[in-house]
Amino acid sequence: MKRLFSIGTNIIFAAVLLATMALNVVPARSVFASTPADDTTPPPSAPQSDRKPLDQAFKLEQKAHEHQQEMITKAVKDSSKLSELIARAKANGKDVGALEKALADFNTKIGEIRLEYDKTEKLIKEHNGFDNTGKVTDREKAIKTVETIHKGNESVRKELARAIKELRTAGDEFRKANPRPTVKPVVQP
Repeated sequence: MKRLFSIGTNIIFAAVLLATMALNVVPARSVFASTPADDTTPPPSAPQSDRKPLDQAFKLEQKAHEHQQEMITKAVKDSSKLSELIARAKANGKDVGALEKALADFNTKIGEIRLEYDKTEKLIKEHNGFDNTGKVTDREKAIKTVETIHKGNESVRKELARAIKELRTAGDEFRKANPRPTVKPVVQP
């Protein structure tokens, strides 16, 4: 049976998947600057009922945490696909030692990332300073909780992006060392 894609194409496809995954790890945000004419300042201390930044920050960190779960799951799924591609390249006589090491390192890092993710998950479930609906009950505890969750989420995001980048670099080096074979078209008279 004729192959639809070569091993090189499959490895490139895996690299593109990993690159896409890396881009999805970083959440997109908009930043708006005030105009020079906008020199008004907010009131120095509005009552807590008028401000909800802590409640909103907690919910945003929860959503970021959920997104990270999706990204970790996708990374694990894509690493298993890459493992299959490595096995096929190895069966075709390619030297895949560096790729295998990079994948093993990636899987180890995913385990470490998962531990940090689980710590952050525990903080969200404990929700110190918040009630069960996410409303602030103790402002000082809530601030500390949001800050700690944010640091955990940021750590997971950065480490996951770094692990994906390192794996992608290994894939790029493999492709440079093992370029796709060029096939000349057969001309029939």
